[in-house]
Amino acid sequence: MSNFEVKTLDNMVPVLLVFYEDGTTFTIGISFNVGGRNEWKRKASYDGISHFLEHQFFKGSPQANLTPAEVNRALDGLAGVTNAYTTEDHTAYFVKCLNDPETIDNAIELWDKLLILGEINQTEFDKESFVVRQEFRRMEDNPPFLLNVRMNEKLFEGTSLEMTVIGDEESLESVTLEQMESYRDEHYGLENAALMVLGNFDKDRIFNMLNATFGSRKVRSGKPTYEKVDYQVPKVSNFNFLKINKPTPLIYYGFTVMTPGALSDDKYGLQILMAYLTLGRSAQVQEKLVRTGLCAFAFAFTSIFEDIGSLTIIAGVQGSMHEKAHDATFLMLHDTLTMDVSDALLTKIVDRMEFSARSNQEEPLSIMYSQAASLWRSGKFVSMEERFENLRNVSVDKFKEVRQKVLGQLNGVY
Repeated sequence: MSNFEVKTLDNMVPVLLVFYEDGTTFTIGISFNVGGRNEWKRKASYDGISHFLEHQFFKGSPQANLTPAEVNRALDGLAGVTNAYTTEDHTAYFVKCLNDPETIDNAIELWDKLLILGEINQTEFDKESFVVRQEFRRMEDNPPFLLNVRMNEKLFEGTSLEMTVIGDEESLESVTLEQMESYRDEHYGLENAALMVLGNFDKDRIFNMLNATFGSRKVRSGKPTYEKVDYQVPKVSNFNFLKINKPTPLIYYGFTVMTPGALSDDKYGLQILMAYLTLGRSAQVQEKLVRTGLCAFAFAFTSIFEDIGSLTIIAGVQGSMHEKAHDATFLMLHDTLTMDVSDALLTKIVDRMEFSARSNQEEPLSIMYSQAASLWRSGKFVSMEERFENLRNVSVDKFKEVRQKVLGQLNGVY
């Protein structure tokens, strides 16, 4: 990644500027440090409100003198791609448009208006209420996704991570427009945000324009917080068992276990371990479960928040193969725990990670996604070069230490 630079506006809002000399598009985004974790300990009707609010962002407001139809026309005028997403700990919004000075200026001007967070239109609120409830129903009809959601609810029960980002039917029907505006005003100030731009542009000109547009906006001294989770190394292996009865052609099974978080010294060793198990067609999950024919499909993924994380494996099998697939899954983890580890093996895994990362860096929105997560989970934007320097500095002993913490005593939800 070339010319990766972080600056701050006059009001101390961070800005990430990523310059690509051969870039043909301009991408601008904003990320807020707010998500499902902020909904915890509120009334149940707040479950899913961050994601619901995401759907309102590109609607404009009377205070901005911008209607939903005008927002759509403005986006069409940028010839742009618009995207947004909500996680447990952050929400991000992006627009990718043509890379010429006039279009860039129009994109920043539109962003200025969108960030005037005024009255939410009742008609649009009702319309999006239906949309997000449909999303919830689609989740209920997606067995692997539903299993993952339910396992993580159980894994993090009693903590700020137990909230379902998408909410549920009851909470989405009961949330009011007044609740949403109050929640937004509390969490979506610029003191809780970061701006990001990527493309081929004059960095000084763009930063000065961003500073003139947003740098004088008031920011509050305090930031919204959510309750953190303490990671503890399990002393014994123990699983809570979860069963979901749903008519499906396959049996879906999976498990999820807690891991250290992004602010832990274990972070980079953990990432290598996760990649060995999960990344690419040669990952252990693919080699031991899918290519053997035991599972119709299997995938694994990780979530690493600032304080804690999780490793999840989910597979789908024919009923007659369930026991064999189950045994093979835990044998795979045992083999990973006891295998010989060398510098050459760690290098091979990190090389695979870097190849994947460089492929993703070709897409500006992918960079924005990863950088938003990096900021809120690690405390700063981290360039790809810095990340891989840290990964390549992980020693064999450190990797073994992390491996023992995560796989030594499996403690989670099955």
